[in-house]
Amino acid sequence: WADMWMALTRPAIGEPIEPETYDESIHLADDLGHAALRWTLRLVQAVALRIAGRLEEAEARSEEALKHGQAAGFPDALMLHNSVLFSIRYDQGRLDEVASSYERAAGRGGASPLTLAMAGLALCEAGRSEAARPLLEHLAPGSFAAFPSNFTLVFGLTVTAEVCARLGDVARAGVL
Repeated sequence: WADMWMALTRPAIGEPIEPETYDESIHLADDLGHAALRWTLRLVQAVALRIAGRLEEAEARSEEALKHGQAAGFPDALMLHNSVLFSIRYDQGRLDEVASSYERAAGRGGASPLTLAMAGLALCEAGRSEAARPLLEHLAPGSFAAFPSNFTLVFGLTVTAEVCARLGDVARAGVL
C-alpha cells in the first residue's frame, strides 16, 4: 500500500516517480496473491510509465492491470484502464482510434461528464467537430457545473477546455 500512496502523493508535490519503483511491490503482491494490490499497483505503474513517455510499456502494463482487476471482480477495472488508454492515445496523437467507442459511451443514458468531455476531444481529433459540439453544449450549463467536485474535476475541465479550443468556442473557453 505504501508504494501506491507514494505514487499518488509524489507527483502532487512535484517529485518524479520512476516506474521501476513498483516492481518489488508488484512481485510481493503476486507472491501474496493480494488481488487489490495486484491490480492497483500495475495500474499506478502504467500511469508512471505513461508520464515517463514509455507509452508501449504503459499500455501493456495497463492491459495486465485490467486482467487482474477483472479476474478479481473489481467493477472499475475497465473504466480505469480506458482512462489510461485514452491518455496514451492522446500522447500518441491517436485519439481518433477511440472516438467511436467514446461516442457510443457518451450516447448511453447517464454518461458521466468526464466521458462526455473525453468523447468530445476524441471526436475533434477524428475530424468530427460537429459531433463534439452537442457534448460541449450539454456540459456548459451552470459554468460547467455538471462536473463533480472530486478527483476528476481538474482533468475534466482541462479536457473540456481543449474541446472549446478545437471548436473555436471562445466564450465557453473563457468560463473555464
